[in-house]
Amino acid sequence: MIQSYTKKYFFPSLIALFFLDICSFAFFEHSLFHFVLCAYIIIVFQTRSTFVISSAWLLLALESTLYFGIFGANLVYIIPAYYAGILMQKVLYKKSLQPYILLIICLLARHLLVSFLVAPATNPLIYTLWAIFANIIVIWLMTFIQPIPSKMALK
Repeated sequence: MIQSYTKKYFFPSLIALFFLDICSFAFFEHSLFHFVLCAYIIIVFQTRSTFVISSAWLLLALESTLYFGIFGANLVYIIPAYYAGILMQKVLYKKSLQPYILLIICLLARHLLVSFLVAPATNPLIYTLWAIFANIIVIWLMTFIQPIPSKMALK
């Protein structure tokens, strides 16, 4: 069931989330919500399809073009996050916390590492904390729509 949902609704929902990211960036004039990143983290814990993962990477690379003016700046932390997600599934016992831990790591890397490397004027720490809090709520709501399967379902 999860694989059929991912195949059937993957592209329309990811494209809709991409445009929702663009609209929230235009509305707030900051990238407070990262809907595509939250969907990517859920996808990391759901599927091992290289096509699905690489298409999410493409949208995240396009998103970094909007935010920073450099294509693929987000890939600095997105590609290692994929392997960290696989490692988390093997090492961590509590499955329900894995997406939240990976989300916090990705957001800290984005706001403290990538923003600093691309634009030396860093974001204030309170902005980073608000982004983490807002995206934890977003990924929590997304897991109600598409629950993360257990380890046995991925095999």
